[in-house]
Amino acid sequence: MKVNKLAKAELGKIFLRPAIYFMTAFLVFALIIISFSYSPTPRPSNLTNFGTATQNVSDVFSTFNNSVSANLNSKAKLDEKLNDTYTQIQDFTTASSIYDVILDTITPLNTSITSSFDGSFLNKLHILSENPTNSTARSNFVNALAEVRLTAYNLYELTNSIDSENIDFYASTTDINLIKNLFNSIVSAIPRTDNLSLLSSQELINLGERVRNQYSLTSTIQLMQSFDKIEISTEKLDSIFESFYNNIVFIEENTTNTLNVIFAEIETFATENSSGESAEIILQLNKLITKYKNATLVASALLQNSFNLEKAGGMPDSQLKNFVGFESFNTYIIKENITFNNYLLENQIFDGEYFINFNFGTTIGYTETAYDFTFYAMQILSVIITIFCLFFTVTILAGEHINGTMKMLAIRPYSRDRIISGKILSCVYFMIMFIIISAVASFAVGYSMFGFANGTMLLVFNSATVVAIPPYLAILLYLVSLGINIAVYICISALLSVLFRSNTFALFVTFVVYFFGILFNAISTGASWFALTPFAHLDLFKYLGNSNSTGALFGLNMIADGNFYFSLGYTLVLIIALNTITKIVFRRRDIA
Repeated sequence: MKVNKLAKAELGKIFLRPAIYFMTAFLVFALIIISFSYSPTPRPSNLTNFGTATQNVSDVFSTFNNSVSANLNSKAKLDEKLNDTYTQIQDFTTASSIYDVILDTITPLNTSITSSFDGSFLNKLHILSENPTNSTARSNFVNALAEVRLTAYNLYELTNSIDSENIDFYASTTDINLIKNLFNSIVSAIPRTDNLSLLSSQELINLGERVRNQYSLTSTIQLMQSFDKIEISTEKLDSIFESFYNNIVFIEENTTNTLNVIFAEIETFATENSSGESAEIILQLNKLITKYKNATLVASALLQNSFNLEKAGGMPDSQLKNFVGFESFNTYIIKENITFNNYLLENQIFDGEYFINFNFGTTIGYTETAYDFTFYAMQILSVIITIFCLFFTVTILAGEHINGTMKMLAIRPYSRDRIISGKILSCVYFMIMFIIISAVASFAVGYSMFGFANGTMLLVFNSATVVAIPPYLAILLYLVSLGINIAVYICISALLSVLFRSNTFALFVTFVVYFFGILFNAISTGASWFALTPFAHLDLFKYLGNSNSTGALFGLNMIADGNFYFSLGYTLVLIIALNTITKIVFRRRDIA
């Protein structure tokens, strides 16, 4: 209770400072500027647009159902897209393995170069060395060199064609380039067959020795054998196909598959309203067609993401990012997309009539709402609130130590721990008050500009669970996350304030830490060690979905192997640790 009493007293002192009026005016001015400059990008609508002013429902349906239509949203094209994804995955698992082809080709080549069995490259080299004037020996070795060159060229072309789509083993870009360059070196070292014939026997022998000694394929074979091959069990692949293709794809005479059911709905509507040509009825048909479109997109995404997750083999992102095809792989985002699309599939939600998560500068629905403006405004106003919170934290600690008011407080019957806790808590109270005031003001301005919108927001919590909540609850969760974020920086500024006797220097370092944290996040998100830093965990709101494109102005991107509970625990431990260190330092500090 004494800490709370001290906090309230310190809060009262903050509100007596002239800077509070400047802060309020600055927030009001910023909100006015934001309201005039706010011009969000509408959430992209994938509503199909079949039909013209002169066409009726029957014509529109025929266009959609035309098997040779060039329209990307026609039934044939949508079915083709889903089938292409299925075929691509099938090809990966049934086509010849690049890994096996390289090994099966390079191994006998290496044996031919290093072993003297009859007919080998080395055997023919030895024969020519012993009989340099023998035309048959010379011709045989020229053919052997030409064969080595052709094999190396084919291997070079094969490794050069490796990309993220077809690679079936875990290898780094450096490893791939090392192998590719070796084959290219062999090709460059051995002239074409017609030029080989112009070389003298001794030149051919010297060339053969150079190929034998300088271009070791044994180390390359060992490197290849050290790679783990990407393998997906037949059972797992069948499960993916069964869940996201076999029960969804359109099949003639099938009445149960998802696309068949939606198409039957479209066909029935077209039959019952064949002569209808009003804009409203054409729109209704396009909405039904859009459901078919979205169902194929959802199924295709589920196939691809499920397959990609299996290719990852359960390895952590920090390890995966070293391999070709996985440089930007983020397991959290893949799982989040699977969870979200699977929810849409299981609940047959293909109309798109739901809100997505907040995205700085982009609407959650197809038109602007007060919620969009509130989120946008708070992203900007939170920076101002943070700066002033840090300013007041420093001034009531380092500043009061300099002007002597800290000494007056210390002679009262309060322990130093309670004094420092009360001052930090007062800054937290101040931060909470201004977050609430700013959010209410932002919503009021947004409501006056765009009005209120009802709807359900679909969010994916911690990549594993879809939660359907109203937008106002999402705003409240964002504000809580924002408050925790700012509270951490308040604790950091408090520690810096008791460490440095200079008010100005403490304030300078505090702001450097704050803006460095923002910059640090922007340039270091992909680094595996970034997850160990505090800046990676301060934005808990990202764990409610849309993490790969939150677009938050100063929000933190999803870290590799991200987890809400780890980030929450990390943040709470950080707050406790900062406050504990601050108290220890303050106890030992001379405030006389």
